[in-house]
Amino acid sequence: MNLKNIFSVFQRLEELSKNVEKLMISQEEQKNVLNTEMEFIKQNVNKVIEFNNFVLKRVKKIQELDEWILERNKKIQELDEAILKRCEKIQEYGVKTSRASNENVWSAVFHDTVCNSNWLLNKKFSLGRWAVGYQYLYVLYRTLEAIHPHNILELGLGQSTQMITQYAEYSQECQHFVVEHDSSWIKFYENTNDVLKSSTIIQLDLCKKQVREDNDVIGYAGFKETFSGQKFDLISIDAPFGTPCYIYARTDILELLPDCLKKDFVILLDDYNRKGEQNMIKLLKEKLEDKQIEYCEGIYSGNKDTFVITSLKYKFLVSL
Repeated sequence: MNLKNIFSVFQRLEELSKNVEKLMISQEEQKNVLNTEMEFIKQNVNKVIEFNNFVLKRVKKIQELDEWILERNKKIQELDEAILKRCEKIQEYGVKTSRASNENVWSAVFHDTVCNSNWLLNKKFSLGRWAVGYQYLYVLYRTLEAIHPHNILELGLGQSTQMITQYAEYSQECQHFVVEHDSSWIKFYENTNDVLKSSTIIQLDLCKKQVREDNDVIGYAGFKETFSGQKFDLISIDAPFGTPCYIYARTDILELLPDCLKKDFVILLDDYNRKGEQNMIKLLKEKLEDKQIEYCEGIYSGNKDTFVITSLKYKFLVSL
């Protein structure tokens, strides 16, 4: 190897040494930069952790606040429900008070009306609860006085029977049928009241009947067969039981309508404040309308409601 080549090798080694030195310096700088960045990251990670802890605490506070709000809303809802129930009770009390007041008025009106009656000699009635009210007896009395019915059908033996039997005996031209299911009640009534020759009590057992979608309507067994072909100018309905009937109640008369009605007629129904009786009347009116029979209707309210439906001739009876 000549000197020139040896010199060249030394130059190459010197350059390589410088490069190694530069590389070492670069690695140190990179190490310093990396350490600086790691320290920054470490410091900021702690800040992030602190911030996350702060956020978690705030979230917990918010959750506690939400729970408190939900609890307060629940309390407010319970209070609203209690107030609503209280208002309903007050409303119910108001209705009962109003009905009781109306019943007292009807009592006075009834007694004033019948005080000089020529045929209602026994004026002692035990009204209310299951029996008809004063508004019913008032309308019944005015009906008997005004239209002088000759054929009366009564469903339910009771206080109204006591009035109708007296009218039938006085009229001497009236035929009066009473339908009752309870044989023991019939016997008791006959032993404590005068059932005169113009009135006939017919005992029919109770049974369940189907009326449209309702399979549990309480009715009289054999009712249609018993009265088929007869016509009445007055029908009084206060039986059979209206409860527990869920859709329709006291529907027996529908089996005979409208063939059982004379040209001019009056139908009285007690307990019209109940849904079963209201739904029955809808069916009754449908039957009349199907045969193009014109009618008038009215309601008299006391402790209970009395529904009146008449032919046009007797329309004055719906607004006495």
